[in-house]
Amino acid sequence: MLLSKFLLFLFFSSMASSSSDDFTDFVYGGCSQPKYAPASPYKSNIEALFTSLANSAALSSYANFTSAAASGAPEAYGLFQCRGDLAVSNCAACVRSGLSQLSALCPSAAGAAVQLRGCLLRYGNDSFLGKPDTAVLYRKCSSSSAYGGGHGGGDAGIQLSMRDAALAALLESGGRSYRLGTAGEAKAVAQCVGDQSGKQ
Repeated sequence: MLLSKFLLFLFFSSMASSSSDDFTDFVYGGCSQPKYAPASPYKSNIEALFTSLANSAALSSYANFTSAAASGAPEAYGLFQCRGDLAVSNCAACVRSGLSQLSALCPSAAGAAVQLRGCLLRYGNDSFLGKPDTAVLYRKCSSSSAYGGGHGGGDAGIQLSMRDAALAALLESGGRSYRLGTAGEAKAVAQCVGDQSGKQ
């Protein structure tokens, strides 16, 4: 069974992201402990799933599939999701990169996931599609201490206030799956997996 918990795309930065940011930068990866045999029918299901994901990424920013190409083998479930502000062409490039990295990171894994700066890919033999999950699998904090940056305590308080306001704006963004909150120089971005309802 694949890692069953994901929290997709929660970023916070003190400045807006540059358009030159590499959306294929690696953020997080995880592999299931169970493996499949190299010649197993399940491998055929995964290969068919990967083809469907790669083809769909050229058309939309989210898709999920269930592959049962090989009879008698477990079905393979999978999805990709691109960041809401990513162009479709960049989404397709991100998904291609993610699929390549999945194969290198988790060879023969029954399930795996990879998060790049611009997209998330996940597959497994358990039916996780459409099931909300709010557990945190990965987090990363900046190495700098608070927000002073040498400008004095007053500036640090202003920066923290902007951060809090940007994060609060995410909660006020309605039922959209991709949310952006800004306050001064602070920017916060959150995104839910595309098969979740607005309430979820």
